[in-house]
Amino acid sequence: MTTKKSAKAAGAAPDLLTFASSDLATYGHGVVVVARVAGTKADTATFVVDALCLGVRRANRAAAPTATFLNKVLPHLHAEHSTVPVPPALALGILAGAAAFAKSAGFAPADAYADALSLFSGIEPESPGFAFGKAGKPHFRPMASDGEEFVEETLGRLRKVCGANGFTYDLDEFNEEHLDGDDDAEGAGEAE
Repeated sequence: MTTKKSAKAAGAAPDLLTFASSDLATYGHGVVVVARVAGTKADTATFVVDALCLGVRRANRAAAPTATFLNKVLPHLHAEHSTVPVPPALALGILAGAAAFAKSAGFAPADAYADALSLFSGIEPESPGFAFGKAGKPHFRPMASDGEEFVEETLGRLRKVCGANGFTYDLDEFNEEHLDGDDDAEGAGEAE
């Protein structure tokens, strides 16, 4: 495998490009993007990461012309998610850490996770340098695209796996009164 330094010195694109949302450690939601470049073609993967609770929520893998990835896909992702280049080992560490943390709370990574993760072949994960969850516990904060049914199912699973005081949540986007069950009466977790 060509290293970034030797590839740049030779005037060629590195064979593995990795990016992550710049505020993933502070905000908790973001993306990790990887592209294995082979000349004019790139094998790419995009992961939607919830470092607070659900781990790798979505993953997809696709082939794209390298020029399209570099000139269209990557600028679009950067504009939407404020991505920055990160070392491949760090990107893998974020994904593996988020998936492991979510598993401890009862959540499996997205269906395409293993296939998309294979782009990191030969890379050892590096610690991302931040803790998953909030104060050591899963912290559920829905994404804008989450519906009430998904929120209810997630809170139910957290209650079952982590116990009433084993997680926290923040439902700013939702009116808790409209969710099934009485969260306060059940001790569903500490609202933030």
